[in-house]
Amino acid sequence: MRIQFIVPSIRTLTGGFRVVIEYCHELQKRSHQVTIIYPIWPYDFRRHITDWQPLIGRFYEFTMNLLHYKSPPSWLYANIKVLGVPLISNAYIPAADVTIATAWPTAYSLAKLNDHIGRRYYLIQGYETWSGPKKRVDDSWKLPLRRLVVSSWLKNIGQSQLHVDCEGPVMNGVNTGSFYNLNKVYNHPLHLGFIYNPQIIKGAKYVLEAMDAIHQLYPDITMQSFGHVRPPALPAYIDFFDQPSQTKIRELYNNWDIFISPSLEEGWGLPSMEAMACKCAVVTTNVGGVPDYTIAGKTAIVVPPADTNALVRGVKKLVTDSNLLRQISESGHQHMTQFTWERATDRLIKYIT
Repeated sequence: MRIQFIVPSIRTLTGGFRVVIEYCHELQKRSHQVTIIYPIWPYDFRRHITDWQPLIGRFYEFTMNLLHYKSPPSWLYANIKVLGVPLISNAYIPAADVTIATAWPTAYSLAKLNDHIGRRYYLIQGYETWSGPKKRVDDSWKLPLRRLVVSSWLKNIGQSQLHVDCEGPVMNGVNTGSFYNLNKVYNHPLHLGFIYNPQIIKGAKYVLEAMDAIHQLYPDITMQSFGHVRPPALPAYIDFFDQPSQTKIRELYNNWDIFISPSLEEGWGLPSMEAMACKCAVVTTNVGGVPDYTIAGKTAIVVPPADTNALVRGVKKLVTDSNLLRQISESGHQHMTQFTWERATDRLIKYIT
């Protein structure tokens, strides 16, 4: 089959784009012709017309796309065909058997294309009201496209809140070729880590409050984090790694005994899966796809979102019980062997053929 994914950008390695890359990788192994298509003139993700910062970023991305559209970023898998077009419109989108939108603005573009693009699907990877006006996001679910969701939580939003039918969940996988641990070593004192993301839905406020409480209880624990830029609010006792490579991220996961995911909302939640694959004992909030890929108390410590004390209690369980720490670490790692991209692609193909 000729399968093409419409993505809003290839310049930022978001979780949603990483999912597309993994699917492309697997689909090509099965001899499908795969293309990633992105607009050189970027989509407008502003939630309000007065939001100037995203608008400035949009013009910056447009400039970078003009400079580099013939040579995609070096981190992109070299064997995936990437097509930059001026706009997502009939004049520029090639014929295909299947075309898949991957974010709410791309769904609107897909709905306007002619039938030469084949069967139309909307791979819904999150309830993206954090990135656009709620009405626009909600209405994107109601377009004349077949909707595929990645988690049971998203399927429930479609059915109970937006009153639309959704297929799936087409549950994501974890890349065990990139995330693995061949020789787990438990640290004494323990090493604890998290990803810092300033978006409100990522729960930075709660994880920083939890780190402060844990540091006071266990000052010898090594605390580390990574993200795009070290935030001014990050305490000096937390080591921070600025935009680490995927190899470095695996090294961090391998060295951490505990990984904390404090999100208030997730469509799925790849980092927790990747940390589990690297034998971190994961403490995660019960949001998004977490119930789809964890067994609470067995493969991860699962706590309510927006609850600093719950995060602290989850970490304390692991700090004070070395047997539980090892059990969660090993069980989580073993559980991730069920979530391969091969199986995820099997499910995707079942729905789009």
